[in-house]
Amino acid sequence: MKRILLTWELGSGLGHVAPLTGLGRQLEKTLEASVWYSFQSLHEQLPLEQFRRMLQAPPVQSARNPIGRPNGFSDMLHNVGFDSVGHLRGAIRAWRDIYALVQPDVLVCEFSPMSLLASRGLPVARVQIGTGWHVPPPGAPVPAYRHLPGHDLEQQRTLEDAMLERVNRVLTEFGAPAMSSLTDFFQDVDLIALSTTPDFDHFDRTKPPRYMGHSSARPGTLAHPSWPPGDGPRIFAYLKPFQGLNTLLKQLSSGRYLVIIHAAEQAWDTARHFASRKVTVSRPPVALDSVADADLVISHAGHGLIHETLALELPMLLLPLHREQQVNAANAHEIGVALVIECTGQPPAAEAFEAALGRLLGEAQFRQAARAFRRSHDPATYPGLTALSDAIGKFVE
Repeated sequence: MKRILLTWELGSGLGHVAPLTGLGRQLEKTLEASVWYSFQSLHEQLPLEQFRRMLQAPPVQSARNPIGRPNGFSDMLHNVGFDSVGHLRGAIRAWRDIYALVQPDVLVCEFSPMSLLASRGLPVARVQIGTGWHVPPPGAPVPAYRHLPGHDLEQQRTLEDAMLERVNRVLTEFGAPAMSSLTDFFQDVDLIALSTTPDFDHFDRTKPPRYMGHSSARPGTLAHPSWPPGDGPRIFAYLKPFQGLNTLLKQLSSGRYLVIIHAAEQAWDTARHFASRKVTVSRPPVALDSVADADLVISHAGHGLIHETLALELPMLLLPLHREQQVNAANAHEIGVALVIECTGQPPAAEAFEAALGRLLGEAQFRQAARAFRRSHDPATYPGLTALSDAIGKFVE
């Protein structure tokens, strides 16, 4: 029986684990192949029993001199082990031991640069999936992310040249082909399939990959709360800890709105104190079909939740907390479906939240733009999970 190994190294939360797990279930259902998983961690909302063949991914080594606010893809690689020959050598050895154990026919990588690099030169079909953030287009230096300032080009070339020299030194030790640019191992694959659309890609690409569109994959342990009773605009908020959390919660609990909040991580400890007759606070993730009749969704600009909100034709207030979310939010703002409040610097003022809520709830243009986006993205053009499973299946026939 053919074997497929799904790997995930970087990122956090359900945004990586749930879609990749959904793909694994789809592959097991449709293909005569055994599916293996090697993840950096599991998520409390995903039952352990669904992973029948699970191996712990090698730990990601933090850089000895990390770049505090990475502006580009090479900065990200620097911060996750590509800064050191020792880090590279250890990670590649660990991943190759996993490959020797599993002996996969197909390797599917989702935000797994080290596992992808470690497979270079091995007899395995390689598939790159993800949103686009971690799948750079070819080029030296690596092209800049959309909406971010990027690097001074000479500074970036210096960083990437040193990184490329380290990578090639270690690849040579393992008998793997050397690379001419840092993006080679991302391009030298059998399939690149991005679970996004061109509007929400994180790079401007001259040669577009295969865009699959977003595939919703949520765990089974979801809450289905009802809206609080009464009149007023209905707001669903998915909130994590951030410096403006208390300020926003005070706005939402003013009595003017009917609110359902999913408070994730340590945000629960704060948000639960704002529960009231008009504010429902849920610790488990909320099923979006239970808030489909909302007037507004507030989130931190996760790629999946943005697309699921657009599928409901709803406007958004986006509060990005890191670079990837900043690009997601800027893309949403660019097509007119969202307002963005920056939350990585000084805490936002109450007036900023109040003004944004007033505009999003009072001006029809945001919902009209969301409706137009939804209707212009034909599922036949962006077919999602089933088509991705079919494409991977061709490598195990």
